[in-house]
Amino acid sequence: MRRLGLSILALIVLAATGWGGYEFGLNKGAAGGRALSESRSLDALANSLLALRFIEANELGEAKRLLQAQTNGQLSWLIEFDGSIVDPEFAKQRCKVLTTLKQYREKRGLFQGAEWEYLWKMPGMKEEEARRIEFLKNTACGPDTFFTIQ
Repeated sequence: MRRLGLSILALIVLAATGWGGYEFGLNKGAAGGRALSESRSLDALANSLLALRFIEANELGEAKRLLQAQTNGQLSWLIEFDGSIVDPEFAKQRCKVLTTLKQYREKRGLFQGAEWEYLWKMPGMKEEEARRIEFLKNTACGPDTFFTIQ
């Protein structure tokens, strides 16, 4: 039952991300940017609410997996728009967050092992994960992190 829930959750996250890209393509320009921002915000809000539901039901493992899986979609969007914002303060904060994510993925063995097998059965997920791994590997950032990974 848990795997079915996680599979459904992953499909919702992927569908929302794809829908955002579709909306952006339909509404290019400023309106497209607003549509993309709105769809990404709605996706993030839905995922936050779902995580809160899991936490309040004391299903902390489910909340953790939801939030961990959500990092994939967010990282994919950062890769897609890499370099769009040239503000040095943004770049500094971006580096801190990416370094933290990289450390988190390494220390937790994120997206490795049997509990993540359901993801790799979805079309294109292996290729997308390879793209994320390569991006993080090639991201030139200093040692500063957003927070310390225990």
